Parts: sequence; structure tokens; C-alpha cells
Amino acid sequence: MNFWKTSFWATLSTVARLASQFVVAKLIAVFGGPATFGIVGQFQSFVSLLQLSNGGIVSSGVTKYSSEYSESPEQLSRLANTALKFGLVASTLSGILVVFFSKFLSGYIFQSLEYRWILVAFGLTLFGYTFNQIVLSLFNGLNQMKKYAAISVIGAVLSVVLIGIFGYFYTTKGVLFAFILSQVILFGVGLFFLKKTPIRLQLFAPSIDRLQLKQLLSFSLMSVTSVIATPMAQLFLRNYVAGHSSWAEVGYWQAMVRISDAYLMIITMIISTYALPKYARISCNKELATEISQLFKRLIPIAVGMAGGIYILKKYVILILFSSEFLVMKPLFLFQLIGDVFKISSWIMANVLVAKAKIKVYIVLELIFTVSFVLLSVLFFQHSAIKGLSMAFCLNYIGYFVAVGTWLYFFLKKPLATQPNT
Repeated sequence: MNFWKTSFWATLSTVARLASQFVVAKLIAVFGGPATFGIVGQFQSFVSLLQLSNGGIVSSGVTKYSSEYSESPEQLSRLANTALKFGLVASTLSGILVVFFSKFLSGYIFQSLEYRWILVAFGLTLFGYTFNQIVLSLFNGLNQMKKYAAISVIGAVLSVVLIGIFGYFYTTKGVLFAFILSQVILFGVGLFFLKKTPIRLQLFAPSIDRLQLKQLLSFSLMSVTSVIATPMAQLFLRNYVAGHSSWAEVGYWQAMVRISDAYLMIITMIISTYALPKYARISCNKELATEISQLFKRLIPIAVGMAGGIYILKKYVILILFSSEFLVMKPLFLFQLIGDVFKISSWIMANVLVAKAKIKVYIVLELIFTVSFVLLSVLFFQHSAIKGLSMAFCLNYIGYFVAVGTWLYFFLKKPLATQPNT
């Protein structure tokens, strides 16, 4: 599937998710206000962390190897069963721990014990999250973007409907429970689509392909760093801001992050569904450099145009997506949007690290710039309040862009065949 076909289906699925996020953001703003935004953001960061331990760690490896095994149903089935079995075991263990420590986790994550039973429900349904993530990774690697788009659209509709219903009756707790319930339903949807592929599921067979699992874990070691580092940084910063200000302040920052994530979703989806498999298949540096250049020419003007439009219309964006109560977040836009452009530029290049399994470089960069983001955020928050968080985000991604660009420059000067995967 070429760039434009992949982009079409990726865009379709992303538009559905984007529309869903806009509607969900409005519902949360109406039913709960800024404080609910902060709490929902905390829950989503916690979910991201748990997705790592319950099997999400292998998702990037699943994308890579399913692309390579697309012509071999036997190898593909072995890959899928290995990933899903690992997810089943890991999510069961993780879920037990979440249920057992739900009281402690509620107090630490939300600074309140009233969300304990939400965490219990999440722990009991953890495998649904893992299964959905692995299934989407399989369809991504296989370039079966119609199925990918169908699952995304169904998930988007479910989120809106369930959050609308439960948020109306139960406000913050209702929104959190709706997120959990939508993943449970989506588990059945993913299973339905997976049965329409050559993959033969044997989840409860006693054996597991250890070599395949080792390959998945080795390749996905890079995603571990990102999956752990970013949510942990956000969890820390939300708690820090709430402790030094209020959950409403956290909510304003979370609303800004939600806008960034939403409008960039189409671009990041194209990068993840097109660039990673494409980079992985390229064995010539000249061809790789050309591909990266083409992506810059296609995607960066779109990112700049979208960021510029949102900045000009920021007041109306806030009123449409949230409410007048959120207008105090207007000073956050300038630095956040500049940082978004550098973020996309960095990701176009950083996917080479993932595709070529440059594990050490990737991990070192992720750790350095996660730590620097936290330190910069705390420093700027002390002097500029929540505006400082956007300033730190912008400065940190400028630094990341320079670092990844420097590495890529020297990487492309060497023949691919002579470069070790380190």
C-alpha cells in the first residue's frame, strides 16, 4: 500500500478519533470542568504505563515483524499468538496488582481514595487494552488499513456515546468508567476482525515461541523507555502542579495538551502507519534520505498551517471545544504550538531509530529529554505558572530535534549494511 492509500485510511481512522476527542473534550468540560480534565489526564497516563507491563511493550515489534511475515501465514500466526499470550499472562498479573493496591494507587494518582473502585474495574479488564493494541499493531504491519480504520471508527463512536451517557449521570467517575467500558466492548470488535485474517489463534495452548518473544522484546525495548518515561513524567508534573496550585490548573494544561494531541493525530498516525514499516524495509541510505525528505515536504507544511490556524483562532477553539471557563489557558498556545512543529519534525527522523533498531541511542535520547522536560517544567512553572509548562515543552523539543537531526546526519553518511543495531 503506497503513501497516499495508507494516508487515506490512516486519515479516515484519525478523523474519527479526532472528532471523538473533540466531542469528548466538550462533554468533559460541560460535565466536569477543568478539574475533571486533570483527573482524566492522570488516569490516561496511568493506563499508558500499565499498557507497557500488560503487553503493550511488544506492539512496535509486532508492527515490524508482521510486515516482514505478511507472506507467511504460519510465521504470522506464531507471531500473533506469541504476542497475545504474553499479553494475556502479563495483563492478568498486572490486573491482580492493580486490584490489590487500588487504595494506595488511588491516593497517589488522584490524591483521593474515591477512585479506588474505578481502578479495580480497570484492573479486571486490563487484557482488553492489551489485545486491542496488539491487534491494531498487526493490521498496521500487514497494511490492512481498512480493518485498522474500522476498529478506530467504532472505538471513537463508543467513546462518545459512553462518555456522554456516564458523564452526564456520574460526572468524573462516569467519564473514567466509560473509558474502561469502551475498551471491553472494543475487545470483541478486534476479535471479530482478527478472525477474518489468515491468523490462527491458539491463546490457551501451553507452549510459547520463546525465540519469537525474545525478538519482540528486544526490538520493543525502545518503546519501553518512551512508554514508561512520558507517562511517569506527566504523572509527576500533574501531581506537582496540583500540589503547588490546583487540579483546575492541571486541567488547563491538560486541555492544551489535548488540543495538541488531537490536531496532530492525523500526522502522527501517518508517521506511525507509513514511516515505520517503510523505513524498516529500506536497505539503501540514499533511498532512506529521500523518503525522510519527502515526508518533511509533505507533512511539515501541514503541521505549520494547522498550528498557525489554531493560534489565530485560539479563543474560538477554546470556546468550541471547552467553555469560557478555559479562556485563561490562552497564554499556553504560542509555545505549545511551536513545540508541536518541532515534535513532528523530530518524530519523522526518530522513526529511523525505531525502524533500524538503534536501541542504545533511542533509549539514551528518551531518558535525557524526559528528565530535561521535567526539570525545565518545574523551573519554568515556578517563574511563569502553567505557561511555563508550555515553554518547557517547546524548548525541550527544540533540543530533541537538534539531537536527533545530528545523529541522523552522521547515520546517513555510513552504508546501512555496515551499521550495527545498537
